[in-house]
Order: sequence, then structure tokens, then C-alpha cells
Amino acid sequence: MTDSLAFPGKNLPIDTSIILESISNLLGELIPPSIISGLTVEATDPISNKVKVKAGHGSINGKLYSLNQDVTIEVPFNIDSASTLFYVSLYVNGVKIERNKNKDILTLARIVVPNPGTTNRVKDSRDDYDIWDAYVINNKPIILYGDGRGNLEEDSIDLLRDNIGDILADNIIGNIRLSEDLKIINTAGTIELNSNSLKLKDSSGNLLSKFNDRGVYFYDTNAVELARFTSVDARIGNIIIGTDSISSGNFSSGALGSGFKIEDSGHAEFQDVYIRGKLTSTVFEYETISTIGGNLLVLDGDVLDSDMTALDASTLVISGDTNFSVGDILRMKDGIDDEWVEVTGISGNIYTITRDKNSDYGADSNPIWKKGMAVVNYKQSGDGGIFMTASESNAPFINIFKHTGSPWSSIDTVTRFGNLNGFLGYSTDLYGIAIGETEKYLKYDPTNGLRIKGDITITGGNASVTYYQATEPGSSGDSNTPKDGDFWVDTDDGNKTYVYDSGSWNLTSSLGITDSNGKITTAATPSGAGLYLGSSYMGYYSGSAWQTYIQSNGNFLFKGDNDNYVQWDGAAMTVRGTLNADDINVGTLSGITIQGNTIQTAASGSRVVMDSNSFVAYDDSSGGGLQVFKIILSNPDSGQFEGDVTIGDYNNGRGIRWNTSAETFHIKGDITASSGTFTGTVNVGTAGKVYIDGPNEVIKVYDASNNLMVELGRL
Repeated sequence: MTDSLAFPGKNLPIDTSIILESISNLLGELIPPSIISGLTVEATDPISNKVKVKAGHGSINGKLYSLNQDVTIEVPFNIDSASTLFYVSLYVNGVKIERNKNKDILTLARIVVPNPGTTNRVKDSRDDYDIWDAYVINNKPIILYGDGRGNLEEDSIDLLRDNIGDILADNIIGNIRLSEDLKIINTAGTIELNSNSLKLKDSSGNLLSKFNDRGVYFYDTNAVELARFTSVDARIGNIIIGTDSISSGNFSSGALGSGFKIEDSGHAEFQDVYIRGKLTSTVFEYETISTIGGNLLVLDGDVLDSDMTALDASTLVISGDTNFSVGDILRMKDGIDDEWVEVTGISGNIYTITRDKNSDYGADSNPIWKKGMAVVNYKQSGDGGIFMTASESNAPFINIFKHTGSPWSSIDTVTRFGNLNGFLGYSTDLYGIAIGETEKYLKYDPTNGLRIKGDITITGGNASVTYYQATEPGSSGDSNTPKDGDFWVDTDDGNKTYVYDSGSWNLTSSLGITDSNGKITTAATPSGAGLYLGSSYMGYYSGSAWQTYIQSNGNFLFKGDNDNYVQWDGAAMTVRGTLNADDINVGTLSGITIQGNTIQTAASGSRVVMDSNSFVAYDDSSGGGLQVFKIILSNPDSGQFEGDVTIGDYNNGRGIRWNTSAETFHIKGDITASSGTFTGTVNVGTAGKVYIDGPNEVIKVYDASNNLMVELGRL
């Protein structure tokens, strides 16, 4: 306490401010900071890294401080990653969160931080489930009352029983009744008892085991569960013991499954079974019907020899029963997760991989695959496997498939046995075999028979072989061994065709064009009339000449007689005879010459006729004999010249004509012009009787002797 007030003399001047300050200081020492009402600190809803301070009143050093409204303030987890305790303090100008407590400031609450650097949110109270969350302890005083004889009255006893904090229980003897929030910890901190559970810890505070109403749990020093025993199941490591089965924690049934399971019914499912001794069976099924549920996938693979982590940089360790290669695509799948990885490095049975090729998981959040997990190898682009199913859509069938480097998104079927519906153009249930792709395939089913699309090359066996080469097959230096019926196309001698018979090659045909008639003939004439088919031609021979002929290079001949045929000899198309067509679609002719006498659109009536001399259009009057348009090309009639153009019935006084020789334009009939302009000079009549000079704006009239009689205009 400060010194008492003293007044050594009388009638001395007294400063009242000093007296008031002294009284205030005295009250500050006698009355500690306290909360009068409100000022409760609570977690936000939902919980976050902030707390809410309720409005209220408090006193500091005898002075009244008020918070007129609720305020929300952030706890500096991101700034201070070392402090385990923060204080919420009331100042004259507001509320602050501090690392240290000031005795002269009103402390409203403490915020306990269990794991600095990890904790990032605040709750109202501590619990055993979210052990890393911070929690609030409000700093309100508790008043206890007694009965005057050294005993606490009932309300005070209940208050202590329900709200007392940690109790050191090393020397407590007798029964202890625990409230919901009471916790008992031994001096060493290795045993902790509360209303929810009993926990055993090591000397470093790591949880080793826990007992509660759900069961018993055991952990390693990293808080990873080693074993549990509950009313539902028991688990030791990766082995789960259920009420009716024993299985691995990663068990998934089916062709792409993993792990194992043994049921009390006697049914068991394993990935691989190795039997060193004798396999004995009471009943061995022979020639019975068996069934496999689901699908069967036949691919290379192995199993994990150690657990993986969730990290992207996790390695993959297999048992070593097979070897993977750099670039191989691997797959692991259970009932929940499905992950594709790619091998990027190899060290024995330890593989460096790129995880999550299908981008199904976040960074360092991949599935934690356990030892014994099946690892299926889809290998690399162009590789594949076998898929069998009796339950998929359009089943049953067996597919042989391949992939192009991304099997998680694209699998290409190259062969199917069974129901072909859905493959290579099949849209109904037909059974057979289909091999290939859309434009190159071999398909067979009982309805459509055998269908082949694409090139067919026979290189051996009992069927005939066709050799395309310059060297005679079987000759010195050639490794082939021809047999009777084989064909040889001599590629350096006009593709002449030979057939092998009795140890020698015999010429069958050699096509060519003769200069004498320009028709397609054969160097080797067939022996008689008939339909002939060779390796490079086909046609009908009448006994003396080819009537129909098609050659592999595109040449053809379709012949009725010498005056009626169609022929293509590789350079020109010849049509001899009348060409009748109901409809001709005309495109563009470029660099083409059409030879013949006359081309006309009809034999009579309205028509267009074109020959080597003229181009003439006829109307339908007078039986189609009236020319309405004509261009002279050559051999003009009397009084006409090459290049003359006639439009209309000029000879009967109705039409126009351009005379190329005289360079004159003649009009017979009236001229009616609604508008237009004449340029240059115009002579009207013979001998220049009227002369119109537009450029000089003059009109002149001459007599028959060419004497100027009248001149009008600008003189």
C-alpha cells in the first residue's frame, strides 16, 4: 500500500486533485480488477480463428470500464506459432489479445493453444475428439459459501464437484464421483481419466492406448492405430476380425479386387495361393459347371510388399514375382479408390512412380495402399490384355484389347469372341468373331457369313501365292519355292502375268495398245470363246476378239460392233455410236477435246445444234425450222462470213446481224429506246444523208451528191 495521507500543519493550501488521485490509487490497490457483468468470451459459430467478446462492464483500479456492444477479434495463430496461451484483456479503448498477462489490466479470458503452429481455430471448451483445437477459459471469479462451522454449503459443494479442474490423483484413496468435465491425471502424466475414456500415454505424452464405451484402441507414437477391439469388429494391423469373417483391410472382391477374406461359411477369396504341401479335397469337381461372378481381366501383375503413403513422392515396392519396366502403366483398385500410376525409375523391386495419372486426387492426397494390394500392369502404348464377361451390357463375350498410353480413358477392342453387338458395326445380338477396325476387318456370324474388308495377302500354305517382283520366283538367287498354281507378275516387264505349272512359268496374258486400231488387245490370244479372269484383267473373248475387257490399270472396252463401243485406253475416251441420256449432270471440263460431227439437244423442234461449222438455236415454230440465233464458225453460206452472228429472223426482216467482213451491224425492224446514249458519230441513210456528230454537238444533212445542205448545232 502507498503511504498514508499526512497533514503536518494547519491552514496549509490543499490541492484537491492530489487528494482525488491518492484516493484513486488507494482504491486501485484495495479493489482488484473484476468483471461486473457480461464480458463473456465465446467461440464463433461456426468455429473459426476468431472469438466473440460479449458487451458488459468491469472495473480496473476502482474505475468503471464498459464494452457497449459485442465485438469479434482474431486470434493471431498465423503470426505467433509458438505461444501456448493467449489472454483476452479489456482496456479503456477496447479489447486486445496478448501473449502476456498484465495485473493492472482486466483479463477476461485465456485461450489455450494445444499445438502451436498447427492449431488454427477456437472452441468454447476442450474435448477429446478435436484435440488440436484451441479452447476458451473465461476468467470469472467463483464465490463459495460455508455454514460457519468449517463446512461448505450444498450449492458450493455441487459447484466444486461439477467444475473443478484437473486433480492430481496419485494419493487419492476411496471412491471418486466424476462430473462430465472432470479429468484426473497422474503426476507422471501417463494416465488420464475423464468421463469419456481412460488414456495411457508414454513419458513424452504420446497416446498409446484408449479405453471407452466403444472399445479398446492401441496406437504407435505417431498416433496411427495399430489395433482395436470393439463391439462391431476387431482389427490388428491390416487384419480385420468381424463377427463372421476375417479379412484384410484392403479387401475388395472381383477380378480387379485385392486382399483376402475368409468367412465362417467356409467361403474364402484370395489374391494368390501358394501351397508347399499337398492339396486335399473331399470333393474334386470334374466336368461340372462353374461360374465366376463379375468380370475376369487377364493381365500381368504383382502385389505390394510394403504400405504406401498418400504423398505424390511415394515409392512402390512389390514382392518381385514379376518385373515392371519404365513407362509401364500400373493400376491399383479396391472398393473405394482406383489409382493409375506410371513407372519412371527402377531399383530392384522398388519403383519410382508418377501417381494419380487420371487426376482423381489432390496433391499429396493419394490413396494409402496397404501391403498385399494387387498391382495390375497395363504396360505401355500398344500393349493390352484379355477381358471376359458374362454380366456387362451385350454379354457374354471375350475381348482382346489394347490401349494408346491412357487406359484410364481409352481402351480399344481389337478382337471379340461371342456376342458381337456393339463392336465393328453390329447393333443386334449376333454371335461369332470380329477382328480389326472400322475399315479393315474380318467378321463372321451365321447370319451374314464371312465378311472381309481390306487387303488380302497370302504368303504361304496350300493356297496359291502371287509374287509381285522383277526376278523370276525360284530362279538362282531367289529364295522362294513356287508350286503349281502360283502366279507371278513381272514388275519390270509391263506387269506380264505368269502361272507356275509343272516346274516352269507360263505366260498367261500381256496387255497392250496396238497402233493400227487403238483398241485393247492381248498378246496371248485365248484358245476359244469364253469369260476369262486373270491376275490383272477380266473379260469376254468371242473367239476372234475381245467384246468386253477390264484391266487392272483402269483400261476398259465395252463393244457391240466396230461402230458401237466405249473404250478408255489410258489416254483418251472413245464413244462410237449414239449416246442417249435421260439426265446428264454437267460439271467442269478442263483440257478436254470432244470430237464428232454434230451435237444437238433434240432431233427436231426447239433445240440447240453444234457442229464444226456453226452454233445454231431453233425455236419451235414451223416445226422447229426457224433459226433464232446463229454463229458462223467456218464454211459460211453465200453472203456470210466466219464470225458472223445473227439473232432473230433476219432474212425475213426481223432481226440483227453482225457482218464480220464489212464490220457493220445491221438491224431490220423498228428500234425503240427508252433511254441510253450514242457515242461517236452516226451516219443515217446511204451516202451519208444525215450525219450526227455527238462529240462536236453537230447534225449535218447531205444530198445524194454529198453536198452539205443543212448544219445544226454549235457552229
